[in-house]
Amino acid sequence: AKKGHRVILIEKSGVLGGQGNLAATPKHKTRDLKPFIEFLKRELIRLHVKVRLNEAYGKDTMEKYKADIIIEATGANPVKFSLPGMENLNALTAWDVLQQKDCPGETVALIGAGEVGMETAEYLIQLGKKVYIFEMQPTFAKDMNSTEKEYLLRRLDFSDFELFVDAKVVGFQDHKVIFDHSGLWKKIDGIDTVVFAVGSKSNHLPELDQVNVPVYSVGDAVKIGRMFEAMHSSFMLREQID
Repeated sequence: AKKGHRVILIEKSGVLGGQGNLAATPKHKTRDLKPFIEFLKRELIRLHVKVRLNEAYGKDTMEKYKADIIIEATGANPVKFSLPGMENLNALTAWDVLQQKDCPGETVALIGAGEVGMETAEYLIQLGKKVYIFEMQPTFAKDMNSTEKEYLLRRLDFSDFELFVDAKVVGFQDHKVIFDHSGLWKKIDGIDTVVFAVGSKSNHLPELDQVNVPVYSVGDAVKIGRMFEAMHSSFMLREQID
């Protein structure tokens, strides 16, 4: 819009901000991210960007808007899979928890201890939940830098959680989580809810492969990354478009 293009922003949900809204849910990020998201919304108004909420891309979209260029910024979807016995439990993704700002049950088995998993665990603890965290890798929060990790551990000090690394959850039985911990099978009883924080996958729209105008993809729609990486890819695309 700053370069003089007429821009129409189509968003299938009723809220702007995408994954940024999820990232801003933990208390330590709210102060920084919420104002930034609100700033971007004000910029859309200032630059006269037309926003269409609750509208998904469909077969009539091209005819309706007659776009010369399409930018696919559709983000990603969280990965969730099925495990034996989990049909008797509440099953959510980390995104569900951060979006709903709530989680049923009192005791949670959280699968995945990357940045999203650990920050979701922190949020669940703030909600008063007992949290067991399971990570298949021999270390946790590999996608966080050392400073972020240090502050995370400080915030979690004396909190009600247990973290198992080199631990693979294989199933559930009568509210027990069954897991392989460094070659030893173990069980923990009293699980009400399982939360998946095992990554995400790009949300590419196959319909865009059929259009007859240039299509550019940015952010997680191309490659899963962090927020600043998505912003950088958008900035680089802006430089390419005349």
